[in-house]
Amino acid sequence: MTRVVVWLTEGTWAGCVDAAKSLAPDDAEFVLLHVTDGDVTEAVHGAFGGLLGRGRAPAELSSGSAETLLAKA
Repeated sequence: MTRVVVWLTEGTWAGCVDAAKSLAPDDAEFVLLHVTDGDVTEAVHGAFGGLLGRGRAPAELSSGSAETLLAKA
């Protein structure tokens, strides 16, 4: 069995998934990968609190975004 790793980003995930499906063998196993830069998350800590309300840490918001992205893919 062939294992295909697909690195996803917010702007290109749909095209990446479609391309991987069209190029991989029918029996391929897909691993979807989304990486969030920790430095970016820390840099915008204040913006998350000010713009998005209280009670959620930046890592939780980022993690939620990543989970949504992977679920759509």
